[in-house]
Amino acid sequence: MRAGSLDRRIQLQRRVRKRTRRGEQVDEWKPLGTCWAKKRRLSVGRRGEQYEEDQFIAKGTMEWTVRWRTDVNPKDRLLELETGRLWDITSVIEIGRHAGLKLIAEAREDED
Repeated sequence: MRAGSLDRRIQLQRRVRKRTRRGEQVDEWKPLGTCWAKKRRLSVGRRGEQYEEDQFIAKGTMEWTVRWRTDVNPKDRLLELETGRLWDITSVIEIGRHAGLKLIAEAREDED
């Protein structure tokens, strides 16, 4: 993986359930770490559908390539630091043998 292609700064985040003083449970997003990534829009079909290797991908989906790490899963999200946009990670795919990861992520509608 060429370092020059990783030109976007992102922060990986994990949802953590926390109990308030009144005993209520609330969700918070805690940073897992910040890293460099490559951003790639998945191809778009004629009707707005997106496809990658014969799989249907929802509209507003990106592929983020990062260096290998073991602490990210499809329940996490990422914050694009340059734009402040949030993305829900839907799939984590290993590249080669621990060479890197492809994170498939959908744009978030809400900003919680």
